[in-house]
Amino acid sequence: MTKSILGKVSAKSREDRQNFAGLVLDKLAKQICFLDKDGAILAINETWLNFVREIHGDARGLAIGRNYLQLLEEGLAPNRGGIAFSEGVRSVLQGAVPNFVMQYSLKIKSAEQWFVGKATPFPELEPGCIIVTHENITEYKRLEQRYWQTVEAMPNAVVLINESGAILTVNLQTELAFGYSRSELIGSKVEMLVPERFRHAHLAFRQAYMADPVSRPMGVGRELYGLRKNGTEFPVEIGLGPIKGENEVLVLSSIVDMSEHKRLEHQFRQAVESAPNSIVMVNEFGRILMVNILTETSFGYARSELIGQPVEMLVPERFRNAHVAFRQAYLAHPVSRPMGAGRELFGLRKDGTEFPIEIGLGLIDDANGPIVLSSIIDITERKNANDKLKEALKEKEMLLKEVYHRVKNNLQVVSSLINLQAKNVNNEVAAAQLKQSADRIKAMALLHEKLYQSKDLSKIDFNVYIRSLVDYLLFGYGATPGKITINFNIDNVFLDVDTAISCGLIVNELISNAIKHAFPEERQGEIGISFSQIQDEYVLVIADNGIGMPAGLDFKKCPSLGLQLVNTLTNQLLGSMTLDQGQGVTFSLRFANSL
Repeated sequence: MTKSILGKVSAKSREDRQNFAGLVLDKLAKQICFLDKDGAILAINETWLNFVREIHGDARGLAIGRNYLQLLEEGLAPNRGGIAFSEGVRSVLQGAVPNFVMQYSLKIKSAEQWFVGKATPFPELEPGCIIVTHENITEYKRLEQRYWQTVEAMPNAVVLINESGAILTVNLQTELAFGYSRSELIGSKVEMLVPERFRHAHLAFRQAYMADPVSRPMGVGRELYGLRKNGTEFPVEIGLGPIKGENEVLVLSSIVDMSEHKRLEHQFRQAVESAPNSIVMVNEFGRILMVNILTETSFGYARSELIGQPVEMLVPERFRNAHVAFRQAYLAHPVSRPMGAGRELFGLRKDGTEFPIEIGLGLIDDANGPIVLSSIIDITERKNANDKLKEALKEKEMLLKEVYHRVKNNLQVVSSLINLQAKNVNNEVAAAQLKQSADRIKAMALLHEKLYQSKDLSKIDFNVYIRSLVDYLLFGYGATPGKITINFNIDNVFLDVDTAISCGLIVNELISNAIKHAFPEERQGEIGISFSQIQDEYVLVIADNGIGMPAGLDFKKCPSLGLQLVNTLTNQLLGSMTLDQGQGVTFSLRFANSL
């Protein structure tokens, strides 16, 4: 545009051309002036004049016709590098160089500002004329300084190279990571930081990148290594970013030392590999990412056959659809837990056979998505052992039932023999004692009968047992129907065999005494039986509303064999027995729950 406009006034006088150039230059933001072939100022814009006034307060003689080179050398223009810039401008005027560019700084009001000066031939104005421009690049310099301060402080190594692969600059972390000083790196080829076995390929990769420079990771899918000055190698990750300059494209490489990451990854892999269980790592899409050697051993697949395949290949076909749903449900609420609680789980081997397993699930947060880590235990031996144990327990249970059955039969035989003997004894006292002994044996026989009928051979339902025992005693002592009413208030309590025998004999003695002595002649009455569990204590209460016991009788010192037996059994239970004779007789037994 400037060239065509100046061309229209080329026929006019030199003064007209200068005035016209000045009018055009005043519209521009750069500091611009035109010099003739001798260095005299032909035209200068207002921007330059204002700049000079800012520094010195006036233009100090900067005017049309003054020699620019002389002014430079007198120190009017750049107060640093004035002579050097003057020599550069003179070289352009003399045709020694096609153009000249130089950066310099000025202190303006105690603040440093940066400029770039350029001298370029401009024969359009007149033969031998050149144009000189000065541009304030202070803000650019500040941004550049901040940029390099940021680069210097980065925790990663940063290397800037040009199109030919020469290193232009590096940061401190590069020196630390590779062991070279900055002076050893700048100007050298970047391949010096690449292990020798990769250099030829790296050159081809670099050239390919320059053909299509975009920000991206380097070497996707490949393992990358850096080479230190001492010859050792270390794993790296590299990010590439192009910086487009005026004449060429520069490449900024951010290099991360992955040694610690690789060490931790190696330790993790070692831990997985040495785990005593099969380990299978699966991504969110159900694809197998990693397995250990026990997975290969347990399922019969080689590692290469598993990686990348759906994890359902290890699940029996009849469970696969459900397994997909369970896997998706787990990802919706991922927590470390056992898999398939309450269900039997099976794995499928390569040969088509199944085996029982237990699975523990855990989640690993990963940048590429959640990863589920499954710990799989082959429980074939445990299940076989459990089956054998169950079979043994079943056999033991059958044996115990048979023992209880035979003990019950034998006790009933003994009880019947004693009852038969009692009928042949003329002495009433002796006959009664034999009858009481037979009842005691019958009480134990009843207990073994209940054990034989029970599903749990270690405990007995005491509610059912007491009711059967009382029915037997009422029948055995010929109680007239309707004469004695039995009131039961018994909790749903289960006792072990020893406790049940002791309690059963106590009930037998106290109920027998009540039936025989509490309601003489045709007197009617009630017997109450209460058995409850209060926290960790059992309470057995047997009461009647009969005639009571003789006044002043100490039941703990009574010569009666029955009451002596009650006291002895109470001591065996580590319990306490009390007697209340307010209305009839009330015996209360308390003892601790031994279960």
